Amino acid sequence: MAVTSERSRPWLPGWLPNRWLLLAFGLAVVLGAGYIVAADPLHRNQAAPAYQTATVSQGTLQVAVNATGPISNPLAVPLSFKNSGTLTEIDVSVGQAVKAGQVLAREDTTDLQNQVDQAQANLAAQQANEAKVQAGSTPEQIAASQAQVNAAQTTLDGTQKSLQSAQAIATSTVAGSQADLATSQVGVASAQESLADAQAQLSQTLQVDQATVDNAQLAYQDQLATFKSNWGQVQAQLDQDHVAVTNAQKAFDDANANLASAQQAVDASNQADSVAIQNAQQTLQNAQAALGATQQQIATAEAADQVAVKNAQSNLSDAQTAFANAQTIAAASNQVAAKQVSAAQSDPKSTSGSVSVSQAQQNLTQAQTGQSVATAQTQVTQAQNALNTAQAALASDQSKNQQSLLTAQAQLATAQDGLKTAQAQQQTDAAKNQQSLLTSQSQVNTAQNNVNTSLAALASDQAKNQQGLDSAKATVDQALSQVLTAQNTLASDQSKQQDSVQTAQNSMDQANAALNKSRAALQTTSDQQGSTLQTAQNQIAQDTAALQTQQANLAQTAAPPTKETVDQAHAQTQAAEAALRLAQANLQAAVLTAPSDGVVSSVSGAVGQLISGGPSSASSASSSTTASGSIIMTLADISTPQVTAQVSEADIGRVQPGQNVVFTVTAFPGRTFTGKVSAIEPSGQTSSNVVTYNVLCTVDPVPAGVQLLPSMTATVTIILERDDGAVLVPNSAIAYAETQAAAGRAARQNATAAPAAADQSGQTQGDQNAQAQPGQNARTQGGQRAGQQGQGGGPRGAGANADQAQGTPGAVFIMQNGVPTLTRVQLGSSDGDNTRVLSGVQPGDVVVTGQGGASQTGQRAGNNAGQARPGGVGGGAVFVGPGPGGPRGGGFGG
Repeated sequence: MAVTSERSRPWLPGWLPNRWLLLAFGLAVVLGAGYIVAADPLHRNQAAPAYQTATVSQGTLQVAVNATGPISNPLAVPLSFKNSGTLTEIDVSVGQAVKAGQVLAREDTTDLQNQVDQAQANLAAQQANEAKVQAGSTPEQIAASQAQVNAAQTTLDGTQKSLQSAQAIATSTVAGSQADLATSQVGVASAQESLADAQAQLSQTLQVDQATVDNAQLAYQDQLATFKSNWGQVQAQLDQDHVAVTNAQKAFDDANANLASAQQAVDASNQADSVAIQNAQQTLQNAQAALGATQQQIATAEAADQVAVKNAQSNLSDAQTAFANAQTIAAASNQVAAKQVSAAQSDPKSTSGSVSVSQAQQNLTQAQTGQSVATAQTQVTQAQNALNTAQAALASDQSKNQQSLLTAQAQLATAQDGLKTAQAQQQTDAAKNQQSLLTSQSQVNTAQNNVNTSLAALASDQAKNQQGLDSAKATVDQALSQVLTAQNTLASDQSKQQDSVQTAQNSMDQANAALNKSRAALQTTSDQQGSTLQTAQNQIAQDTAALQTQQANLAQTAAPPTKETVDQAHAQTQAAEAALRLAQANLQAAVLTAPSDGVVSSVSGAVGQLISGGPSSASSASSSTTASGSIIMTLADISTPQVTAQVSEADIGRVQPGQNVVFTVTAFPGRTFTGKVSAIEPSGQTSSNVVTYNVLCTVDPVPAGVQLLPSMTATVTIILERDDGAVLVPNSAIAYAETQAAAGRAARQNATAAPAAADQSGQTQGDQNAQAQPGQNARTQGGQRAGQQGQGGGPRGAGANADQAQGTPGAVFIMQNGVPTLTRVQLGSSDGDNTRVLSGVQPGDVVVTGQGGASQTGQRAGNNAGQARPGGVGGGAVFVGPGPGGPRGGGFGG
């Protein structure tokens, strides 16, 4: 798009530009608004509002944290015996006060006394041994050792003489044995010659007799060959007949075996079929029983699930009823609390504190009823979940039970089919087995006939061949007789010649035996003499070693005791003394005494009981330690109790050790006890989503006649801060000022929506009109003074500069000449009803805590946009003290 330059419009008489008209209209609007703001013709005649006030006081401010907790003992000592034994005496009872060193119980000391006696005897023995070691060897001991050395030397000399004698005897004995050996060798040579002559004569006689035997054996062999030829033919025929008989018998045996095998197979088949039928019947019975059990289990499970569903439905109904009741009760309680708050607010006699209490009670009631309703709602949800779970379990169990029933029915049908199959198989096997038995019996009959035929043929052949065999046998027997006669002659000659040879051989053996005996005697004599010599030499070596040992013993006996030996004996004596002291301590520990003053809180042993000993450890109220051994009794010191206060996590950050504590117990109504915070346990406990921490508090001495017992519940007040002579302002005055400040900020935000020119004109006119009002404009005067001087613009601000570094900035309305004046203050601690003021107000000042009548403060603040009016935060209040706004520091909060 093309841009053209602006053209000037020619001026015509009686015509004005539009911007001048708009400017004039805006000026008129601003002047009218300024008049309305300054003169306030609409509200000029309205009545001033009524204020609720309170007087600033000076007194004691105490900030505290409230808690409850049990009273406990700071130390409880479990007592036990040092050693195991039998409990023979208990001298105290539960609740009895005891003093330090008082006897509480005793153990049987028989074994402990025996240990003391044994330790004393051992100590005496060790002391005697130490004295003996320190004294060294006596002259008698040295003389005895010298005598033993002399005896060893004498023994060695005698042994050496015995060795020389043994050597001479050995030489003579060996020479005699060698002469006997030479005589035996001559006798052996003579016996060898006689043996050679007898063996030569035996050889000639045996050659002649052997030729006769050989001729007779040839004749016998010829006759025997003829007989064997005839016998072979006969035997071949008989062997053939025997083979036929054997084959027939074997066939018969095979047929019988086949019959027996067939019968056994038939029996086994029948037995197997019977077992199969029995198994099928048993399987069928088991399937029927399983089906019945499954049906019973299904009925039981469904009944249980139905009962669970009914119970869950009943619980859901009860929870819903409880939820409805809780809602009704909550609504009623909240309504009553709301009415109490309304009544407190409308009651002219009520103070801000009572209204705050009513509101706090209402909040507490709402929280409690909300918790009750939430709990009931949770129970309804849990009951609904339980019902859903029970219904789901019922559906799941029904599905599972249906599947189990179908499975059991299928198993029953399978078992029935198996029984029918086994019965059919039995009938088929019976027919087959009968046919097999008939075939095997037929085969047995045929084999029996073959055996009979073969036996008849064998008998016939034996009768035919017996006569020829008898004739041939006679001829063979005659030739055999001749062979036997020649063999007898050979044997007779051989025996005669053998006796001669044997006689010569015996002579030879005797000569050899004599030679071997002589050799053995020579060897034995040599060995014996060598052994005798070796024994004598060994004895000399032993006697030499014994002499050296006795000499060493003599040197050791004559030597003084060494430092190591004396130290060892002394160490053994010290060990025996320590053992005696330990035994005496154990004997003394059999009497259990009180380690300190206290009260017996528990007794766990009985007279005659066998108890185990061991150390025990103390247990405090806040943390316990495990005690080893058998604890007989527990001694508690109730003279110094302590309180374990349970403080919520919202307050624990302000609690410190050393703070004062005040508490009461229901056992002593009307009495107040004091103490101090001693420690804070770092680990918290969670209960119902509330975290609390244990604060351990010591207790100051209590009056006579008052006894604080463990586990009493104490209502505790922990004093966090105590300020004496503090300037106190009611919290309602501070709250009222904050409420008015919020309304003033909202009014100024609405006022800034007007044109900038109107804002400037209205501000100028408002400054002029404010001169005639009871208050002064905070924006123009108090804010300017705060920005220029940096300190209070009136007499109340003087001296406040010293406390600026402490406290929290705040403000209150102070009544001055019947007009509320907004005053800057420095706030300190609060006890819930009053707040300590560090600077800005003085005791006796009257502060505004609320409005009793109708007030148009917010409306005027919105319409006037900064006009000064009594009770209006945005207008007529006067700041006393430094303002946070700098040069513009107009109203409270900006």
